[in-house]
Amino acid sequence: MAADYQYNNPLLEDFLFPPYDAIQPKHVSPAILSLLDQLESNLVELETRGEPTWPKLVEPLEKIKDRLSVVWGIVNHLNAVMDSPELRSAIEEVQLRFASVDLELHKNYIPGGLESVFDIDQRVSRKTQVMPLQPEDRFLCSFSHIFADTYAAGYYCYQWAEVLAADAFSAFEEAGLNNEKAVKETGIKFRETVLALGGGKSPLQVFIDFRGREPSPEPLRRYYGLKPALAVS
Repeated sequence: MAADYQYNNPLLEDFLFPPYDAIQPKHVSPAILSLLDQLESNLVELETRGEPTWPKLVEPLEKIKDRLSVVWGIVNHLNAVMDSPELRSAIEEVQLRFASVDLELHKNYIPGGLESVFDIDQRVSRKTQVMPLQPEDRFLCSFSHIFADTYAAGYYCYQWAEVLAADAFSAFEEAGLNNEKAVKETGIKFRETVLALGGGKSPLQVFIDFRGREPSPEPLRRYYGLKPALAVS
């Protein structure tokens, strides 16, 4: 089934105008992974072209990265316009691998040990995505967040922000979105804890003051369609 999404995928077809009406969430991850594999193959080919010059190296590099940029731009545009749980889930499927491999590398990678950084990426990907990585995948070489930025071991913050936002909103759902009095009371509590306390307490304690417990990923799973939605009262 995953192969069908790769070979019958509107994101991978040639087009003058993006086929927005044909793109579905199931197409996102296979398209991104396929383009990353293609990018890797093209990079390997460029390495064999002899002495690096502007026309032999820089210009081809610009061309081969363009398609990936175009496809990711289309996906982000669709997410901004449609903002469906299914599309958000498809995008986060890719982010989950990035965050997980970042944490695993900073926590468990041992230089000169039994696993290379690419072995770890392969191991993490088997738990976080449907389509397996190609053995020669070297995406980590361009994943600058993990070694050339301020994200080191912190890329998970994107996913964690989603967890906190979903859990906070679920407080209003539990109060009853159609219950004006309950929603107002919950909003006041949110204002007096999350908004008012700011850096006066640790972020975890501020969240506990609002929700009465530590953050839970269950609301986010509901919004992704992985669990039944709460009944609106």
